[in-house]
Amino acid sequence: MLRALLYERHDSLARSRIEAEVSRAQIPERGIGFIDRCLTDSDLSTRTVAEAVGVSVWQLQRAFALAGTTPTDYLLKKRFERACQMLSGREKDAEPMLVSSIAYVCGFNDVSYFNRQFRRFFGCAPGQFDTRTG
Repeated sequence: MLRALLYERHDSLARSRIEAEVSRAQIPERGIGFIDRCLTDSDLSTRTVAEAVGVSVWQLQRAFALAGTTPTDYLLKKRFERACQMLSGREKDAEPMLVSSIAYVCGFNDVSYFNRQFRRFFGCAPGQFDTRTG
């Protein structure tokens, strides 16, 4: 609707600029959607997201930067959100999942990387997280 309204009021050069701006604004939106759907895939990378969205890695990174983040940071944030949910629920389980299993389920293929990044983000080890939040 907005695109149609803007088209009516501008010449062809302005229309192409508007189309480019609209397309550029959709890149992070489409990238976020793809990341959210493929979050647990440990092979998910910026290159994979860029290919799925149909842009270069540089274009994807630039579009995310304009939105105030990077594809990698967004992916880590979403994976850690899921990991935190799972860690918080461990106390209720009769047989709680191991931290390493949670890391793998959340798309991390390296447990030591998961542990290092978790400490950097939250200031504690993943195994201590559920006791700190409760």
